Amino acid sequence: MILLPVILLMFGYTRIPEGTITDAQGSNGLGWVFFGMMVGVAYFMLSEIGQVADNRSYTANIFTDIFAFIGSGWLITRGSELDEGIIAFIGAAIFTIHTFQFIWKKGMPNLPF
Repeated sequence: MILLPVILLMFGYTRIPEGTITDAQGSNGLGWVFFGMMVGVAYFMLSEIGQVADNRSYTANIFTDIFAFIGSGWLITRGSELDEGIIAFIGAAIFTIHTFQFIWKKGMPNLPF
């Protein structure tokens, strides 16, 4: 049951023509990182609206955030080096989400939303 979303995503990604992916990769890497940060902020804001009392991601061990920062930083760096904007985008989104979760966890819950 847990693998069902992964299988659906993998199947969906195989339906995207290779030319479309290649064209998307040809754009500016910094733009992908910025877009990833915006998606990360949007995801964080949407996940917090109405779920603050039920959200358990803030009870996770600090090492969860540390590993997320290391892994997403590697994705951003490696994606930029390889001119793979989508990899940098994913890394930036993960980094941004965990940054906001870390800030929230450390005592700044009075964000403007």
